[in-house]
Amino acid sequence: MRAVLQALYDSGEEWLTMTELCEASDYTRSQFAGLMGAFGRRISHTDGHDEETYFFETEWDDEEGHLSYRIPATVREALEKEGVVAQS
Repeated sequence: MRAVLQALYDSGEEWLTMTELCEASDYTRSQFAGLMGAFGRRISHTDGHDEETYFFETEWDDEEGHLSYRIPATVREALEKEGVVAQS
């Protein structure tokens, strides 16, 4: 998950495809889908989770036939504050 978060952090405002995130994490598409599902479940079951907020921004990519991802500025700041990502 750390590799996925780092790739999303490094991409800034750019969208990353599932293919790009699979490459970053060295996961297959099935493994990546499981990773994202498990992470989403963990976040949504965390005490104090605000259901009106989101960790990832997603957009359907017609060319690739799956979702593309990026993280909002608030998540970028939290990842920096908690030392989850290496800042460039």
